[in-house]
Amino acid sequence: MYDNNKSFSNNRNNNYPNKNFDNKTMFTAEFIKKGFRNDKGKLRPDLFSDEAKNIALQLTSGKKPTTPTQLRAFYGEVKALQNRMEDEEESFEDILPFILMLKSKADYKYRNGNKQIIPQVFRDFIFAGVDEIKKVNTKQGFDDFCFLFEAVVGFVYGITGGEK
Repeated sequence: MYDNNKSFSNNRNNNYPNKNFDNKTMFTAEFIKKGFRNDKGKLRPDLFSDEAKNIALQLTSGKKPTTPTQLRAFYGEVKALQNRMEDEEESFEDILPFILMLKSKADYKYRNGNKQIIPQVFRDFIFAGVDEIKKVNTKQGFDDFCFLFEAVVGFVYGITGGEK
C-alpha cells in the first residue's frame, strides 16, 4: 500500500484483502527515495541494471508472480503514451492525465484482492513510477520511467524465459 511516507506494504487496513498473493511481499525500489536521476541531473548508473533487476525479482516472486503477459500489457500502454508525445507531437501536459490514469488501471487489475489479474507488488511498482513522474513533472521524468520499465521487462523475460 502506498502512503504519504513513500512506502509500500500489503497492510491495507483490510480495504484490500489479499486472498491470492503472498501477504508478506513488500515492494521496494531505490527510485522511491532517490528518484531516477542523481544530484547532477544524470540518470543514476544503477537504475537500469541493479535496480531494474531487483524490481524484476520482486515482480516474479511470490505465490502468483507477475506474468510476462501482464507486464507487457502495461508496458505497451506506457510506450503508447510515449509515442503519442513523439509521433503526434502532443505535449507532456496533454499526456499527463493519461499517465496518472495508469494508477486507476493498475488498481482495477488488482481488484481489491478479488479475482486479481496482477499482484499487489506490480500495482505498487506502477503507483511508485507514476508518483515519481508526477513529482518530477517533466517529459524527461516520464521517459526515464519508460526506460526503467523497459529494463524491468527485459529482466523479467530473462528470469522467466518469457513463460506465463
